[in-house]
Amino acid sequence: MKLNQKKIFAVILTLSFLGACSTFSFYNVPIVQGNLYEEKDLNNLAKGLSKDQVKFILGTAMIQSPFHKNRWDYVNKVTVGDLVISDKKLTLYFDSNELLDSWILEDIN
Repeated sequence: MKLNQKKIFAVILTLSFLGACSTFSFYNVPIVQGNLYEEKDLNNLAKGLSKDQVKFILGTAMIQSPFHKNRWDYVNKVTVGDLVISDKKLTLYFDSNELLDSWILEDIN
């Protein structure tokens, strides 16, 4: 009688462990690529800031093309597995005095 109770207990325990593993998918780590900036950082941008001041607020731009010296691009992409959570591009334009003239925030999704 005790042997049957042990077998029943083992079966119930095994089924409960298998039930806890009902999804057999792997954990996907969120991957952040590019520049990290927040809404408060964008609120600190103002027309007339120097390149050094912009670099202090947002960090070094992802793209600083030698062919477009008055344009900086900040790219931010967050993915989890194949799912794209966020894909944004911030483009800053500077005038001839190297002061911030304008910026555009695009949602690439």
